[in-house]
Amino acid sequence: MKLIDAEAYTSSWLIIRLLMSSMFVESGIDKLLHWNEYLAETLIKGIPLPGLSLPLVIATEIIGSATLVSGIYIRPGAMILVGYVFTLNIVYFDFWHQDGMDAVMARKEFLKNFAVVAGLLLIALVARDSKSR
Repeated sequence: MKLIDAEAYTSSWLIIRLLMSSMFVESGIDKLLHWNEYLAETLIKGIPLPGLSLPLVIATEIIGSATLVSGIYIRPGAMILVGYVFTLNIVYFDFWHQDGMDAVMARKEFLKNFAVVAGLLLIALVARDSKSR
């Protein structure tokens, strides 16, 4: 039984990848536009080597998104984003070190980001090969 035709599949597959990449594109561009604020935030959070970490994060978000949108190297791009989001979650949304509403909001972001990781893993699994379109 065929659930979806090839053209609908291709369009849906692109829309799924666009939706997933949109949060990373927006985040990377926002970090570029508000460099000093994000640099200060990395210092406050105690992220090591903020002058190196921030450009690496921006590159990860933008290049990872580009792989998803372009359809080239989807699996490696998705897996790099998985590693980034997983690491970000542990380092940045450490709700176990917070109290009150700060802990509640960080826990919600933490769980939401694990849903993003699940979506990225699904994209990596569905991609036909490392250069699938």
